[in-house]
Amino acid sequence: MTNKEKFIPAYAKIITPLFMAAVLHFPPKEAEAEEKDINIIRPPYLSGEITSTQNKQENKEEVAKEAVVIRTGPDESKVALTFDDCWNDEAVRQILQIAKENEIKVTFFPTGRVIKKYPELWQEVIAEGHEIANHTYSHPDLRKLSEESIKKEIQKAQEALDEALGYHYEMKYLRPPGGGFNQKVQKATAECGINYLAMWAVDNGAITTFKNSPEKILPWLESKTDGGEIVLFHVSTPEIKILPSFIKYLKEKDLKMTTMAEFLVPPSPPESPVAQYFPPFS
Repeated sequence: MTNKEKFIPAYAKIITPLFMAAVLHFPPKEAEAEEKDINIIRPPYLSGEITSTQNKQENKEEVAKEAVVIRTGPDESKVALTFDDCWNDEAVRQILQIAKENEIKVTFFPTGRVIKKYPELWQEVIAEGHEIANHTYSHPDLRKLSEESIKKEIQKAQEALDEALGYHYEMKYLRPPGGGFNQKVQKATAECGINYLAMWAVDNGAITTFKNSPEKILPWLESKTDGGEIVLFHVSTPEIKILPSFIKYLKEKDLKMTTMAEFLVPPSPPESPVAQYFPPFS
């Protein structure tokens, strides 16, 4: 081998890394233009800039075309107690006290008008670890509205909560007033960034079926709730009256009462018998 042949590999080892660094540092103009055209959506858990085109595209695709209707959850050891409308602030405070005494968390679906009227109440709800979800601003039948009007109802409710709390709190679920929805409602909801219509599997029937008779409401609830259900309440006196007894019943069945967010978390898979003999490396 000549001296010239020996020199080429050594020379290549120096030049190649320098060339690759230059290529990576100065991307083609087309790539830069492509980056600028993409609207960056930054998840709240990221503190740094997102620079990957692929990540931006994936984040954009996370928004569903239509909100998904949910009535039950993936974990039958949990139950989601949910409370609609919340017109009566004192009734909401009674629910908070019952929840505190029983060490449970619930989800409230107040209207935007109620949030605007009692801002300190909703600050208290969040401070105690409960969840707030969207029930529109003025409680209309969304099926009768245009898609644009539906979005305004949802967005106005979100704005009312942000104003009451003094910061942005993302309401992740919408419950249409009266449970009325169609494909138009699902589409408008998704376009507002909400991917779920939180319906219910168990309605306590207080208003429609049992005419606010506590002695009839409780047996009905107990017969319909086995685990994995979203349960609908309103903040009426008869419903609050039976709430402690219903909570006691659920505890006796070893059912955990959670917010919607926790309710939708799938159960952990059972540990493999092999794992106890082969623990992971530390």
